[in-house]
Amino acid sequence: MSAPVVASVPTNSRAAGLGIATISAAWGTVGVIVKEVDLPAVAIVQARTAIAVPTLALALLLGRRWLPGRAFHRRSLLRAALGGVLVAAHWVCFFAAFKRAPVGTVLLITFLAPVFLAVAAPALLGEQVARRTIVGLALGLAGSVLVVGAPGGSGTTTAGLVLAFLAAVSYAGLVLLMKPVAEAHGGVRVALVEMSVAAIVLVPFTLTSGAAAPDAADWRLLVVLGVVQTGIFLAVYYHCLARVPATEAGVLSYLEPAAGVLFGWWLLGEGLTVGTVAGGILIVVAGVVVLFGPDRPPVASPEVAGVPG
Repeated sequence: MSAPVVASVPTNSRAAGLGIATISAAWGTVGVIVKEVDLPAVAIVQARTAIAVPTLALALLLGRRWLPGRAFHRRSLLRAALGGVLVAAHWVCFFAAFKRAPVGTVLLITFLAPVFLAVAAPALLGEQVARRTIVGLALGLAGSVLVVGAPGGSGTTTAGLVLAFLAAVSYAGLVLLMKPVAEAHGGVRVALVEMSVAAIVLVPFTLTSGAAAPDAADWRLLVVLGVVQTGIFLAVYYHCLARVPATEAGVLSYLEPAAGVLFGWWLLGEGLTVGTVAGGILIVVAGVVVLFGPDRPPVASPEVAGVPG
């Protein structure tokens, strides 16, 4: 395949990083929503993706004149579709883990993913990992270990831990797969294809899951999950991911488990100890180091007509 045509578009990578940090913290509420919805994990994910699709389609219809990125070609469309399968698997594992372990534990195991990104991104994406990112990764990982290893994790099962680990692996794979596609085609387009495929893939599993019809309270939470947490936030996340290194985005995503622990304690009464607080503080410090560290280079975000590979 011929090399992509690149037009360098100056962007504020720090602003994009702040966007990822903000969305990651907001995603900390997802575990609380999942705990409160009385449906199997696969049914929640299918509803989340199906509700997100019209939200994203409307955004693309209204904003296609000014949204960044180009229309898909076959190869990048296939990559986005594969991303839909991968995100479906990720969320099913992620949400199923929430049913079998505390919110904070699930989030902090899942967010071992930045470690996998730090190992794989230089080889697969050609990224250079900055010193501040390495420091931030170490702080974030230390914070995760503190919270996961802290006492008070009642309700944890082996299945929950395994599912959380599978969610971590699939999360890292998703970022590595979708970052080049987001650079080429923009967050809204990528999220729309991804969610459409995920919604379709999950239909047969949902129909055989034995899920009852959601009640009114469940529907309210599912609409928030689908429209806001998925449709809007996922599109903005991919828009920002196109403008920051994958490893940096991974470190900033540690704010999701930190926020998840806080929301789990505040809204669900889950355990909050000195270890969880110390771990959360380390994660926040990690984000500050990544965003405001001294060796942040100027970044130009490419708008590309094709995706390499």
